[in-house]
Amino acid sequence: MKIQSDAFDSQRVVSLERQHGGLGNKFFLFMEFLASRQFHLLQVLDFSEPGMHYQSVLMHTQLEYIHKAGLQTYHQVAFTFRLECIPGTASQRERNGITSPQERECEPFIIEVPASRQEQVINNYDLLNKLCDATGCTNIVFRDLPKYKDYETVRLYVSATGQLQALNKLRELLAVRAPLNLIGDCRQIFTQMAEQLYDRLINL
Repeated sequence: MKIQSDAFDSQRVVSLERQHGGLGNKFFLFMEFLASRQFHLLQVLDFSEPGMHYQSVLMHTQLEYIHKAGLQTYHQVAFTFRLECIPGTASQRERNGITSPQERECEPFIIEVPASRQEQVINNYDLLNKLCDATGCTNIVFRDLPKYKDYETVRLYVSATGQLQALNKLRELLAVRAPLNLIGDCRQIFTQMAEQLYDRLINL
């Protein structure tokens, strides 16, 4: 009887890897697509196109939420090999002890602010708290870097901790786009960008 039971159990085991190329791999590729620039640039997703007979579309503004969720899930799995970002059922989360997405420290990066405003930024704890509230980061630190003589801007070293989505939001908030036409005095352009970032910070 035991032999029959073991034989029956072995028959119930189906190798998705062998039959379908790996269900997990297909799911990972799906997450990779949701996180891709190709998906992010879609203007509309029409479910009737593949012959699904489902008359519905998602517009770009709706796809943005899916893209952000895919980005967070894909990066979490790809870089940490952990699956906490995939919620599962309530019983699965309780059994596996999963409470919330993992926090991490971001790769430090550098910003520039006007030299005359350095002290108002680097030691402004009210500003840092507002930044945390705006991005969802749990901790943000500014540190000054060596100054260049006669420069009207100073560089600040930014480090932060939080969930991946919050860290990405912080980078987006502190990123200032350079003008397309860079003809002229580059330092003057950098000064204008630093002033633009400072204005953004004080208006949080």
